[in-house]
Amino acid sequence: MKRLLPLHAALVLLAFVPSGRSFGATETFAQRLVEGARREAAARVLYDPSDFHMPYPRGDVPADIGACTDLVVRAFRWAGIDLQEEIHKDRLASPSLYPSNDQGESNPDPSLDHRRCRHLAVWFRRHALELTTSAAPEDLDQWQPGDVVFFNLSDKPKERPDHVAIVSDRRLPGGMPFVIDNFPPGAAERFALVSFPVIHSHFRWPAQEPGQPIEPRYVAATPHPWRARVPASLQASPTPVPLERPSAARPSPSSRPIPLIRAQPIQKRRPVPETAI
Repeated sequence: MKRLLPLHAALVLLAFVPSGRSFGATETFAQRLVEGARREAAARVLYDPSDFHMPYPRGDVPADIGACTDLVVRAFRWAGIDLQEEIHKDRLASPSLYPSNDQGESNPDPSLDHRRCRHLAVWFRRHALELTTSAAPEDLDQWQPGDVVFFNLSDKPKERPDHVAIVSDRRLPGGMPFVIDNFPPGAAERFALVSFPVIHSHFRWPAQEPGQPIEPRYVAATPHPWRARVPASLQASPTPVPLERPSAARPSPSSRPIPLIRAQPIQKRRPVPETAI
């Protein structure tokens, strides 16, 4: 006759059944976004805003480079949304809502539409929740991990944003959140929300559950010639905040004395020759 295990022993054994994720844990869309953005920082992706002709959908610039918009696109793909496809379709359907620029980018282009801050801001304003731009102490609880924030890099607010980042789950001692972005010299988690002159806009994707990660189709052109013209000081690897997740066994990042870093203005972008793929 088989001997039955006591109930408490059976529960202990059940707790160690492998399941691919910790038992009872549910990953949210916002957590997946932060994880996707942090992957870019961990890989030390170099800042390079060069334009490429790329596949559609799921097209991407070479994996080791990118601009601020590429970090956001890659983070959303890690959470199951292809912003290249979504923004290009939306621009085709509503072209008058998407601003052009002085270089003649007036027509929808699947290689460029999702790589412009001005287009991302329009799309998020149309499809996501728009939230506060205040970083006052009493408003910091309205900034949540996975939020998308756009900035202006000059002291004067402008209609179109210059930079975009993902809000981190790490905070300074007073509660000010870090952001994860790709800003020269590269992707990192080193700036706080108030490191940039002006907060242009702030959005949150309303989904609770992430989709399956979308595998990008990278352009096969690395390193790009533009990299050779980047000053050596900007080619140095960034030093992001340590990547381990906070836990009960470790002090939370908010308890660590982390200095506030101010972002320096980006020099005017040099013209970059198109790269045909």
